[in-house]
Amino acid sequence: EGLEVFALMGTNAIGVSVGAQHVQDLATFINVKAPGDGTLLSVSHDMGKQMAIQAALDGQLDFDAGEEQPGADEFAEAVEKAYADTLGRSRVDVRLTADGLHIDTSLTFK
Repeated sequence: EGLEVFALMGTNAIGVSVGAQHVQDLATFINVKAPGDGTLLSVSHDMGKQMAIQAALDGQLDFDAGEEQPGADEFAEAVEKAYADTLGRSRVDVRLTADGLHIDTSLTFK
């Protein structure tokens, strides 16, 4: 609820933006010349934003972890904050070539 998702489709691509921050980039994205390398899917997202969305969703779910473990929540929150402070963008490119399916992933840091 309250999550804004925008999509735009062109001849060679479908662009999606979660949130209004990059909506203005969608037209440029879908009009880029196709690389001609067999790309089936290319996804890039901000890891910090993803973690913020997941944290917001966690509060909406009624999940009973069972037995309490002292300090576990504090440790998990500290690890989550460290990840959000250091991770940049995650990118996955899937291509179909004569050699088969190639999946390339990369991760940037702030």
